Amino acid sequence: DKERAVRLVIFVLEYGLRFAMVPGRVENWVVVIDLQNVMSIINPLHIGSLIGTASAIGTTLEKVYCGRMVWIKIVNMPGSGMLTRAINGVIPTEKKDKVEFPTDAKAALRDLFEPNQLERRYGGTSPDLKPEESYPFKFFPNPRGRAARENTAQWEKDADTNDDVSAMKSEGLNDVEDFSLHESATLPFHEGVLWDESSDEARARWLDIALRSALTPEAAAALTQRHGKQARLCRSMSDWMMTVNPAVVGKVSLMRSTTAGFGESAPEPEVKWATKDDIKILSL
Repeated sequence: DKERAVRLVIFVLEYGLRFAMVPGRVENWVVVIDLQNVMSIINPLHIGSLIGTASAIGTTLEKVYCGRMVWIKIVNMPGSGMLTRAINGVIPTEKKDKVEFPTDAKAALRDLFEPNQLERRYGGTSPDLKPEESYPFKFFPNPRGRAARENTAQWEKDADTNDDVSAMKSEGLNDVEDFSLHESATLPFHEGVLWDESSDEARARWLDIALRSALTPEAAAALTQRHGKQARLCRSMSDWMMTVNPAVVGKVSLMRSTTAGFGESAPEPEVKWATKDDIKILSL
């Protein structure tokens, strides 16, 4: 069912955008497609239909999620190369460099991921999941790499000598990154607002929200110039957090400065506003 397959892919990617991507930042994704058991559930006579479905999915990804994908690796391709050539034939020329059909999945994938985030069948150290275990989606622990693990070890060590660290651990913060950006990224943040200038009534519905949002310097300068009210601007993750959840900023700064070996509290976060210089740059 071509439509069902497309809807499934969109559901998975929308879930990823909402819950796996870091909010407020531009991130890309990579895709691994495992066809190990495909011939046991699809009649070889229906290969043409399968290729048509793959083409429809590719078109959807290009139109809906343009610029998101870094690469696709299709592993455990059945047959003697006929299916590979058929699928490769429907891939647009300008996209072929993003698609690969590795014959050795482990060799192709193990250096591209943290080992504990990759199943053993692909060269990692995490347990292999059965098909029925793949949903609800499985997230393996400690995804942030060696630097984060070293910070966590320092965090544990400091908890015995630093009262601030000890207090935060008692609140459930067990390492330097033990908080969720997604708690600060609410549904209105994801949906945004349309800057509708068609009437005073339409403008009133979004202007105050926009002025309180974490805008790029260009957007903040444009809003300030157009409506004569200062808009907040965002140049970093700290700026974004200061706008959407200022209560977290000081605590996170203290956590990071403590694990870096500094005992003093971080400076008070500062709200940044669009300035005349920002507006001048915009006009140029």
